[in-house]
Amino acid sequence: MKYGPGASAHVWRSYLGSLADIYFLEFDRKCGENWYKSVGHKLNITMYYGSQDDITTLNNVKSKYGYFDVIVDDGGHTMDQQITSLINLIPQVKSGGIYVIEDLLTSYVPSYGGGYLVTNSRKVVSRPDPDSVEAAVGIFSPDPVTSSVPIP
Repeated sequence: MKYGPGASAHVWRSYLGSLADIYFLEFDRKCGENWYKSVGHKLNITMYYGSQDDITTLNNVKSKYGYFDVIVDDGGHTMDQQITSLINLIPQVKSGGIYVIEDLLTSYVPSYGGGYLVTNSRKVVSRPDPDSVEAAVGIFSPDPVTSSVPIP
């Protein structure tokens, strides 16, 4: 399924509301600048350019922007990218905040560094039981872990 550049921005702006400060880390500067000129500026989103698996970039983001109520990883989706971002950015989530990783299905895709029982995948790093959350659409059944998660 292909949503196109910035689709996630519309979702998060709608969900978080017009008063939320939203910052994007975009790897592809040209794509990001084109998207921002055409649509992004209307969503009042601040763009920052760099790679989510570059620790220097992540440190620059941390020093410039500080702490966040919500961090959403909708980046490159490889295990290295997701794990590097998680390890380096989760300390920047304010108390009571949330850290979201989109497109978790790549945790099971070998070409993204995932797969069943792969020890370096994001699903192993984020246990206790991500499999119960990553159920297919229409098969979700709350269990002791997921039943406490509020669904908006």
